[in-house]
Amino acid sequence: MKRVVTLSILYLLFSTFYSFSQNYQANGNADSLSCNCYLLTPDLNTQGGSVWNVNQIDLSSSFDFIFDVFLGYNDVGADGIAFVLQPVSTSIGSTGGGLGYQGINPSVAIEIDTYQNGWDPAYDHIGIQSNGVVEHTTLPNNLAAPVAALTSSGNIEDGQNHLLRVNWNAGTQTLEAYFDGVLRVTYTGNIIANIFSNNPNVYWGFTGSTGGQRNEQRFCLSIIPDFTTSVASVCEGEAIQITDNSYSGLGSIDSWAWDFGNGTASTDTNPTVTYNTAGTYQIVQTIVDQAGCSDSNTTTVEVLPLPEVGFTAENNCSGNPILFTDTTAGSNSTWNWSFGDGASSTEQNPIYTYSQDGTYIVSLDVETTDGCSATQIQNLVINASPTAAADMETSLLTVNFNNTSTGAESYEWIFPDTTLTTTNPTYTFADTGYYPVTLVATSANGCTDTIVFDVYVDNTIQVEVPNIFTPNGDSYNDVWIPTLKGVERAVGRIYNRWGMLMADFSEVINTWDGKTKGGNDVPEGTYFYVLDYTTIDGKSDKAGGTITVIR
Repeated sequence: MKRVVTLSILYLLFSTFYSFSQNYQANGNADSLSCNCYLLTPDLNTQGGSVWNVNQIDLSSSFDFIFDVFLGYNDVGADGIAFVLQPVSTSIGSTGGGLGYQGINPSVAIEIDTYQNGWDPAYDHIGIQSNGVVEHTTLPNNLAAPVAALTSSGNIEDGQNHLLRVNWNAGTQTLEAYFDGVLRVTYTGNIIANIFSNNPNVYWGFTGSTGGQRNEQRFCLSIIPDFTTSVASVCEGEAIQITDNSYSGLGSIDSWAWDFGNGTASTDTNPTVTYNTAGTYQIVQTIVDQAGCSDSNTTTVEVLPLPEVGFTAENNCSGNPILFTDTTAGSNSTWNWSFGDGASSTEQNPIYTYSQDGTYIVSLDVETTDGCSATQIQNLVINASPTAAADMETSLLTVNFNNTSTGAESYEWIFPDTTLTTTNPTYTFADTGYYPVTLVATSANGCTDTIVFDVYVDNTIQVEVPNIFTPNGDSYNDVWIPTLKGVERAVGRIYNRWGMLMADFSEVINTWDGKTKGGNDVPEGTYFYVLDYTTIDGKSDKAGGTITVIR
């Protein structure tokens, strides 16, 4: 098809009507399809349509517009559409091969050409033209030489919507056109001065036309709901910040409606949401622009569970090692214990000893492998532990144990062949030797202390009597006392050298403090003792000798 460029009226006045949006005027065969979409030409021959925004824009300021464009289904159809800037009128356009903008002067057009005339490249292309001139060979109107609209294909009459982005940077005076997200053509120049005679105020809109070939051609002023979340996954109880990035080609967005999928909602532009229960949630965003057009967008966020922290403590007694056991379920990576007395641990199941009884605030913070953490706090009562202690008195193989433990109410004595629970047991060993004897003292709250005695016993009868002592009150060797081992009963008498009785022990041998029976100190000198004793095996015997008193 050959384009017809013989219009004598450059500003062809079409029959006009207003779409439901009062911001846009459609002309010729153009028609409104929805709140944000317009038909430029139906799939008929010799059609022409234009849609203009009735409010001029100021090219002293930058703009960035995004549209969906549809060029038809017929690869051999015609003719194409154009995004046009012009200060003339909102009621202009043309039919035929000029893509609807031919003859509009002054103007700047980003044309999307789907028919190849003699001056066109042999593929569907995009270029930038000025002053209604469609031939790419005419200079200086060919502002940006045509290139393939798609880098991957020479055909855009494919029945698909394509994304057209038009960006004007007023600071650098640069006009750019992106097709399906790829920068295709760029022009840098002072179009305000050089094309629009220093008038920055222009109308913008789309034109389209068909001639001997045809295609359905349309465009949509994009309303693009879009948002980002501060994180894709979050732990229970943590906030997600939502940032709205929506776009509307019809102007400003008037309202936002958010459904967070957990029974809560918001109408804020950039809301914050907190999920208190783990799970997968869909965030649905619905926007409405100033023309009443709406669209929705959805994304999914994952809310990760917090660990259900728990722990137990065993053997809660002072001075005893206490095993702390983590009972938190799931896959966990770190543990931080605080024992309430300034000490801490990062082990999963630590062992810790409290030196003093009391109540301690113990906390355990657990972090999962997903990075979610929670804390459990417990008041831990540490009970006082008893102190096990005893002394003993041996007589041949028999030992009398004297329990001196404190803080205990029950006892357990562990002997080689038996266990006794009496407080002060007497035990007879089987033979001479060393034997371990264990005393376990238990308090009323169940705390224990253990001591082990190494007891030596033998069955040798021993009678040893000291032959000198110094009752001078210096607390050293002040009394005379025999050592009697294996002796069941002993009586004794002490005489001076003239046979006078000084002391008389008629029942059990006792100590002598160096005094007479009347309580007077005996003088220094030599004295005599006589012992009559019976051993534990029933034998009777005597012993006698001298005692020297030194003062």
